[in-house]
Amino acid sequence: MPASLVPEWIPSKALWLRWPERPDVWPNHGKATQQELLLLCKALRDSTEVSEIAINLMVSTASSSYVHNQLAQHNLTHVQLFEVAYADLWSRDCAPLVCSDGSLHHFNFDGWSGIDHQWQLDISARNWLSQKLQAETPSLLIAEHDFVLEGGAIHTDGQGTALVCAGSLLQREKNKHYSTQDIEALLKDALGLKKVIWLPGTMSADETGGHVDNMACFLAPGVVAVNDTDYSNELTTRQTHPDHQQCLAVERVLSERTDANGNAFELVKLPLPMPPRLTMEESCAIESSSSVRERPSQMPLMATYVNFIRLNNTIVLPAFGCSLDQTAKSIMTTHFPQFEIIQTPCRALLVGGGGWHCASWNEPDFEKLAKL
Repeated sequence: MPASLVPEWIPSKALWLRWPERPDVWPNHGKATQQELLLLCKALRDSTEVSEIAINLMVSTASSSYVHNQLAQHNLTHVQLFEVAYADLWSRDCAPLVCSDGSLHHFNFDGWSGIDHQWQLDISARNWLSQKLQAETPSLLIAEHDFVLEGGAIHTDGQGTALVCAGSLLQREKNKHYSTQDIEALLKDALGLKKVIWLPGTMSADETGGHVDNMACFLAPGVVAVNDTDYSNELTTRQTHPDHQQCLAVERVLSERTDANGNAFELVKLPLPMPPRLTMEESCAIESSSSVRERPSQMPLMATYVNFIRLNNTIVLPAFGCSLDQTAKSIMTTHFPQFEIIQTPCRALLVGGGGWHCASWNEPDFEKLAKL
């Protein structure tokens, strides 16, 4: 069987995270987000399913001693630190994409069309990670690709079907000379895909131009988690939710299409909160900088339960501090009683532009992958 992009539920060996601290992105040098990251590490440590999976945390050399002390204070000594230079904590978008033959695919990255001018540091961090993995498993091969593809812009069922977003893929400067058909052909060739399904538009608070991990993510072959504004009537009528039409458009595409094997999709609808707003206090605690997007008071933040972490049969849902948190968890528990559903705070993380899926990267167990 030809190699193809692996799904996120393949056996994982480690979860990679990064320490948030940039003063021009995070209020008060990321103190609130750091606490959320520590709570995530604690939840994974206490998990009944994935406590044996390693948690690897990239930190700057300057912060290494402080972070080590923080981990010790929170009894998180199982978290391993690696001193690596990186732009920010968004591991997913500039990380290797892994295929079933163990190959690591490096795609171009431009800091989401220049939102962050320090993006080259993320490429360096990605290269460091792949070289580390290759040193541990010499059979791994690294493939380089010139066109831009961020990890949050593609999601696969592991059987040849991928969901992608037109917004980010077609609007990147390095991709503008490619047509939709060109990109699709490149994805199929590079990642062994049989069918590429393009999701239209973008979410109103998505800073990337359109990422699939804010719209629709596979839970299993043929099963896709999507946003649903029907659950937001406690805050507003669904028709006035800024993403109501976008959610309908995504649902319409998935209802009309089939996967690579000709099967219709089952949609698991998760409630979509109204976008939280950056507070004046948060905005004033962020240092002004010309190297990254300004974060003004009242800017909308991208809150979606679709942006979850999947580790084997454990799902880590974000919690935003609203009543819909429990609704989302109940829906997932009802649909997947065989899964462990964890929920951890994620409101402070939203300030930087993403959720738990954006901020993490699953390292596959390459030994087990070779036997699948």
